[in-house]
Amino acid sequence: MELKRELGLKEVVATVVTSVIGGGLFLTTVQIQNKIPVGSSVIFSYILAAIPAIFIALCYAVLSSA
Repeated sequence: MELKRELGLKEVVATVVTSVIGGGLFLTTVQIQNKIPVGSSVIFSYILAAIPAIFIALCYAVLSSA
């Protein structure tokens, strides 16, 4: 059985919404850095939060490959 290569309305809306949220994430970071006096700590907090996120992503990768 071959899968159809098409996108429906639900898939297109989900793609657009996640693109807008993802783009807003980086714009918000710049705005926070400009408004607070310790703006450089925002980048450090993103890096600090990325460490456990990488391990969580690896767990999901192992689960999805099973």
